Amino acid sequence: MRIGAKAVVLLGGALLAVGACRREEGPAERAGREADKAMHESAEKLDEAAQKMGEAMQKAGEQMGQATQQMGRALEDAAKKAQTPRP
Repeated sequence: MRIGAKAVVLLGGALLAVGACRREEGPAERAGREADKAMHESAEKLDEAAQKMGEAMQKAGEQMGQATQQMGRALEDAAKKAQTPRP
């Protein structure tokens, strides 16, 4: 009987402990949860923006390379014309 009584006391204590953990959320907890949510959403938006910026920089680099090649060809053509004797 002593073991049964101890088991009942331990079970009752466990139920009280679990019940204490289920208390209602206060304003500070709600504010903290909202701040965590906002930070998570901000991090996602920053990741998306960084991805888009990286893609834009890649495209700009490619366009600059093409423009440099065109300019090089134009300079070569101008140099050839300058070297050609005029009648």
